[in-house]
Amino acid sequence: MTQRKPGGLLVASSADESFPGVCSHASIPTEALIRKVFWILGASCGAILAYTTRHFVNGDAIAYVDMAEAFRLGEWADLVNLTYAPGYSVLLGILRSIVPDANEFYLAKVLNFLCFLGAMAACDLFMNRLRIFLRRGSHESTLEGWRFGSSPPATARTKHGTCALPVERGTHERNSCLSQGVEVSNCTSLPMSVILAIGYSAFLVAALVWVKIQIITPDLLVFTFVLLCGTSLLMIRREPERFVHFGSLGLFIGLGYIFKTFFFPFSAVFFLVSALCCRSLRAAAPRLMFGMAVMLVVSAPVVIAQSMKAGRLSFGESGSYNYTQFVAGRGERIHHPEVLHRNPDVLWYNHGKITTIPNRVDPAYWGLGTRPALDLHAQAAAIWKNLKDMLGRIFMPTAAILIWFCAQWWGNGISRSRFLPPSLGVILLMVAAAGSLMYCLVVMEIRYVAPFVFLGFVALTVLPRYRSEAEIGQRRVLVHAGLLVIFFLGTLAHSMVDQTVRAQYTFAGKRSHRELFLEAEAMREFLLSRKLVKGDTVAIVSPFSKRFIWASRAGLRIRAELTNGAAFLEYGNAEREAALAALTRAGFKAVVSTSPLCADIGSDGCVKVPGTRNYFVQFLNTEMEDR
Repeated sequence: MTQRKPGGLLVASSADESFPGVCSHASIPTEALIRKVFWILGASCGAILAYTTRHFVNGDAIAYVDMAEAFRLGEWADLVNLTYAPGYSVLLGILRSIVPDANEFYLAKVLNFLCFLGAMAACDLFMNRLRIFLRRGSHESTLEGWRFGSSPPATARTKHGTCALPVERGTHERNSCLSQGVEVSNCTSLPMSVILAIGYSAFLVAALVWVKIQIITPDLLVFTFVLLCGTSLLMIRREPERFVHFGSLGLFIGLGYIFKTFFFPFSAVFFLVSALCCRSLRAAAPRLMFGMAVMLVVSAPVVIAQSMKAGRLSFGESGSYNYTQFVAGRGERIHHPEVLHRNPDVLWYNHGKITTIPNRVDPAYWGLGTRPALDLHAQAAAIWKNLKDMLGRIFMPTAAILIWFCAQWWGNGISRSRFLPPSLGVILLMVAAAGSLMYCLVVMEIRYVAPFVFLGFVALTVLPRYRSEAEIGQRRVLVHAGLLVIFFLGTLAHSMVDQTVRAQYTFAGKRSHRELFLEAEAMREFLLSRKLVKGDTVAIVSPFSKRFIWASRAGLRIRAELTNGAAFLEYGNAEREAALAALTRAGFKAVVSTSPLCADIGSDGCVKVPGTRNYFVQFLNTEMEDR
């Protein structure tokens, strides 16, 4: 509701009394309505995607499901993983304890939906703090709101906030204010309802299009904690003297680290930005120490567990392992699989009690001993490749908001920004650039950088300033913002259709996620029908599909690997039989392949699994083979 005041102005009624003095227009949706649409639309889209993509299982999912089972059964050694942080798996393990008979991969999609709701709540909190930050004065802009139908008043900024100076007042009064150190401006800012609409729609694209609910990883929780850390930075910028804001920043960084080790090294960026928000290094030092202490206390259990497994001080080895694999590395591995047989080679990964496939579930453990090496050429090539990949994946949304930003800059200008203390736009841009660059140094996936791209979008939204001398200019800005929001929502709708169709239907030679999942279920049922039981060990023939759903669902342990299926066939029958005999002596029950090559291995016992397109099994136990 609005009330009409003299001069034809529409001002916020009691529904907006928490932000007095804010003007609005009948054609602009209220902030409460924008927020309500965000929650209804976001929750509905998230629920639809969680259901329609329930059959999708990514390669990392097996690791998280195994760790969840380890937590549920109290197998703490298998819960500690040098590649993946334990937080997400702990939540999944709790959910599995509540519903023990449910399909664990379906439960993971339920957990992802709950994580998405958490990310929505974090976004809502972030945008609310952003609104308070702007409306109560931020040392960089005056958001008195727009006045439609008449020229806006000039505004004066003092140490106590912002005050209005009528435009019709003479130059003498304005110069008097300036001589006293008070800044006078004839500019206003975009209505908060429009800022919220752009921010909320950009979040839905980042969370549902780039991160995706279908992927069984903690990336939605990472999004949540990045936004919570960003909220803490806004609070520090507003009230840099309060220790509690630095404590909340340390708490969110520590909790984020429990879900992804990335937060530990990236904490340096968060604390650096928070220090810049203080008046001086002397004022920042005790507050930084307090925030760091909180972070270390929260993260200490995971750091201790990681260090014990690594055999040295470690907060996780995923970053080091990825750098050696994708950029440059040196050194020799200290953990090696046991060689069960030579010529043909059969490797035995005898590690972990309930882990489905040790060398795929925790690759960083098997990479211990190697370390990153300085190679400037390789580093430059990696950055260039990752930047091109990132820009290619986010090109259209980024181009849309950049065009919108340039249009506002050209027509109205941008707010003056400062580095010390950093203005709002500088804070968001620093975090966004640092997060994106950190991933581009090593390996980039769009779901990794989505939270930081979102922060960059928000920064571009709040940077422009708007001159509202004429109503036609105001309407033009609203039209531009509306088109941008429509583009974001259109991108979301297109992605939802694409994800749903890809999950449910096979076309253009690409098998649907549903077909692949049901095929894995048929494989599981076939193995269990041959009396394989939970805990039995099997071997695979490389190359093998990354989809190990059948083994995880059946509780089987893939402990050995015939490293080259094509070379295996080049050996004579005697050599192949000797390799299979070595597996039999080690207690293995079967050899599994996703290639027809398996049909030529050993005796005539190799069979194609009914109901599957390319699963083959060679049983190593005559009794099982006869069943």
